[in-house]
Amino acid sequence: MKETLNTNSKNYIVESLFVLLKGKTIENIQVTEICKKAGVGRSTFYKHFNNKSDIINYYLMTLYQKYIETNIKQPTSKEDFEYNMITLLTLIYKNKDELLLLLKNNLGQKMYEFLTDKLILISNLHKTKDYFYPYIIAGAIYSTIHAWSKNNFKNDINEVSASIIKIITLECMEETNQ
Repeated sequence: MKETLNTNSKNYIVESLFVLLKGKTIENIQVTEICKKAGVGRSTFYKHFNNKSDIINYYLMTLYQKYIETNIKQPTSKEDFEYNMITLLTLIYKNKDELLLLLKNNLGQKMYEFLTDKLILISNLHKTKDYFYPYIIAGAIYSTIHAWSKNNFKNDINEVSASIIKIITLECMEETNQ
């Protein structure tokens, strides 16, 4: 029960930040405003988060957890990458309003770094002999998602996925499996 209350409080805080981001920049939002909108006290806020950046990190982590729960596949083939990419893009599309607010607030670098860290964690990309490869792949994925957002997510998920998959070659995937 206590865990549910903690999760609810955290989620109220996250939702409140995103509501406030519709009218203000993140720099102009005060913790007091977030607390008031969420219906929680400052002590509850600081019990869960140190600052506004922690709220964004928590939000990105919840998206990541949702992604992991979809039974993503260890990428050993083009089909695995396609499945994982379509799953990721579907999740992004479902959360496009919040992600657009993050981009509007110049938090793209935070999203890119998060994507890079998690991509390395859940794949074989850290096994490649090329140190830069995971960063290049994360950059390609992030840049494509960013371009998709600039186009108001008009492109079909399969089309966006196909564009990303073109960047990821089977030769590079084979190297990660050695």
